[in-house]
Amino acid sequence: MSTAEVRTSSDLGKSLTAGLLDDFYSSLNGKSPQIRQFAVLCGKIYAAGKSEGLAGRDLPFPAHIGDVKPDLIGGEGEERFAYLKDAFALLPGTEGRQRFLEYRDALEQSMNREGVFMSSYDPKVLGLWASRAAVAEHAGRIGLDVYPDSHVIMTEGGTGAWLRTCLSQAQSVEKKYGRSARLLSPVPTYTMAFEPALQSGMEIQVVDVNDAPGQQLTAERLDHELRRRPNEMPDSLYLVPASNPMATVYEPDGLKDLLAVAMQHNPDMYINLDSAYLMMIDPQRAKALIQAVEKAEALGNSFFLWSYAKSMLSPGYRYGAVVTPDVRNRDLVNTNDLSGVYTTYSRHADLSFAATAALVGEYEKEGQDPFADVRLLFRQRQEAFIEVLKELDPDGRFLKGLDQALTRHEVPLYLWLETQVDILPREVIKELMIMGIPGGAFGEQRERHLRLSMGGVSTEQIKNLKA
Repeated sequence: MSTAEVRTSSDLGKSLTAGLLDDFYSSLNGKSPQIRQFAVLCGKIYAAGKSEGLAGRDLPFPAHIGDVKPDLIGGEGEERFAYLKDAFALLPGTEGRQRFLEYRDALEQSMNREGVFMSSYDPKVLGLWASRAAVAEHAGRIGLDVYPDSHVIMTEGGTGAWLRTCLSQAQSVEKKYGRSARLLSPVPTYTMAFEPALQSGMEIQVVDVNDAPGQQLTAERLDHELRRRPNEMPDSLYLVPASNPMATVYEPDGLKDLLAVAMQHNPDMYINLDSAYLMMIDPQRAKALIQAVEKAEALGNSFFLWSYAKSMLSPGYRYGAVVTPDVRNRDLVNTNDLSGVYTTYSRHADLSFAATAALVGEYEKEGQDPFADVRLLFRQRQEAFIEVLKELDPDGRFLKGLDQALTRHEVPLYLWLETQVDILPREVIKELMIMGIPGGAFGEQRERHLRLSMGGVSTEQIKNLKA
């Protein structure tokens, strides 16, 4: 399969065409305002989900799908999570916001005393020690033992982490072998998985896993793929252990076997693990995945691509990091020529992240666990939405398996709904008046599904949809 044939989430345009959208929005006239209310709450929907890393045209709603909007976190049903507004320094005028500013000012003064200079275009910048220490501490919670001085580099979000890693690996392969680096990835996957690799001059190899359970790459399929291309062995492998769009998580044994196969075929293969959502699944589950990487003897080859925008409820802030258990890989990322790219961490973001992390640590000392409560927050919203859907579709005419829906979601930010065999997702959108993305955009297995985001609407607002 050529790069041009790769099915990614950008295929959403095939599901949500301009004609469908025009037809859909024209149907709003004379209908209940419920759908408009939900669309405003859930976000600015893009025909090809810009906030999902895709290109698309704007639709007339004033927010972002998938982003947590600070003013919507509250609500009578979410009082137990009210302190999160302080813990993540979201709202002006709160006590937490004041402490956040105090932390940030103190850090900036310290930086100035130490003569630390940070430029948005300086590829040698590692990020504040306080920021790297926070990432190392968070990684340690799930069994990834790293040190801020030697294993962590702050980056401009998860995408910046991946681009910086791609550029480094591409340049390393070019120096060693005098050719372009080869990246292997299962598809469907994020559009953003390929864009940094292509920008770095990598050759893309793909394995179609549309027909695989959970659309996940298996050890058997990887072994078959690598055996058929012995003279084009990939230098890098890209995997998403806990997937955002699919809301699925690898089984630890399956991940271990998969990475063992990769190491067997190429002991020097770079293992790139998109870890943006590891903080949003059960910590024991995340720890088991890290142990699987270690058991496969792939830890020293691994690059963990970290992102905090969702887990810290901080849309718009580009908080990211590259975490490398082998210090040689940290040096690889930091010593290759990355001048002229936007892959580094800005001074403002670095200060903001360090201050937010300090504030989170303060709440943890008081017995609160903001990361755990973010998971609970989204799970509560999922449960509320299921109850609303049961009232909107009491006879199961449009949707099936609502009672089992939550058991399929380890990543709680999204809710996947399966439609009846004779119902298209667009019919659910129009008839039940709820806003979501037809699942066919994410692969053939998802064509009879609808995906909803829990990010931009509070529990109480979800409950009010049925009113």
